[in-house]
Amino acid sequence: MAGLLPQAVADRRTKGSFDADHYAGLRANMLTLLELTHGRLAEMGLIDTTRFILSMNQAAAGVPMSLATMEQALGAEAWITAHEREPAPTWIITPEETGRD
Repeated sequence: MAGLLPQAVADRRTKGSFDADHYAGLRANMLTLLELTHGRLAEMGLIDTTRFILSMNQAAAGVPMSLATMEQALGAEAWITAHEREPAPTWIITPEETGRD
């Protein structure tokens, strides 16, 4: 990255934290996210809805915790939900994206 990355950034020894943004986003979107907790992952027994909702409420209240698994579960449920809707989403891949003409 020499010559591309500003020296002040290259010299940093710590990473930034975006936890506050994640907690705020969770609070702002709680009703929609709660709907996702009762979806296909719960139906398949892959998440315990009661425990998941408790963790979401604690996170929304600002209790420090790892949000990675929560976000992965919500992301997976959102993906499943999107693909079960009618009409299903369509994915268009352009030749530029594949590197082929």
